[in-house]
Amino acid sequence: MPPSVPILIPAYQPGEMLARVTGELARLSENPIVVVDDGSGPEFAEVFRGIEASGRVHVVHHAVNLGKGAALKTGLNYALVHFPNAAGVVTADADGQHHPEDILRIAARLDKQPGALVMGVRGFAGDVPLRSRIGNGLTRVLMRLLIGQRLTDTQTGLRGVPASLIPHLLKLPSSGYEFTRNSWLEAEKALHAAFTIIRVTVLDQVQDGDKVATRWAVTAQQTGEFFGVPSKGRTATLTGTTFDRIVDGKLAEHWAEVGVPQFLQQLAA
Repeated sequence: MPPSVPILIPAYQPGEMLARVTGELARLSENPIVVVDDGSGPEFAEVFRGIEASGRVHVVHHAVNLGKGAALKTGLNYALVHFPNAAGVVTADADGQHHPEDILRIAARLDKQPGALVMGVRGFAGDVPLRSRIGNGLTRVLMRLLIGQRLTDTQTGLRGVPASLIPHLLKLPSSGYEFTRNSWLEAEKALHAAFTIIRVTVLDQVQDGDKVATRWAVTAQQTGEFFGVPSKGRTATLTGTTFDRIVDGKLAEHWAEVGVPQFLQQLAA
């Protein structure tokens, strides 16, 4: 049986919430927990020794602060080396904004669909019509689907990364596609250069009470390098499903499953 999906948490000068989150994750599951100390300094050494003493948390250290993108890459590489048969890795933040139950929901979904990029977003404030999540602004839809949210959103840390996608992420330059808001803006520019979107198709959309499920497909032609795959002018289709929960006319939760590895395979075939 394949091992449980590791949980990766990058941390820089963390507060007491890190111990609470890792402790609750350890209590609720058998998933390995990997924490990357991004050069927090000697005054935080006791924090990391404390969570490591539980025997459930693997702590990897940076000698100096390298930034969240570099910490995520370090953790992804560690997970790929030490848990090579896992379906992928779930990334979460150290400040407690992601509930342990939600983190484990992402891990469970990744276990069931190991080829999918799984994302979770909570707490949107703006009014969002029930049936308008897909198809607005076609030149931006691919980026939105890949990261699971608008670029103006701040809760970008919770996602399940399939194992087949991790090698592509590790090869990307650290100054480019890092997992931070400003870097996603740069990534969007690269996506505009790499693809011409031919069409966006809503395959199915079902509403049940306050929940909406949408199955969609984006067909695009590659015109430039993407995730290390050089352009051969091929046309490929990215598919996925989004799940939205609406409360008082506002988007309260958003979950997405995106077939990025299959998309890359089409481009490289």
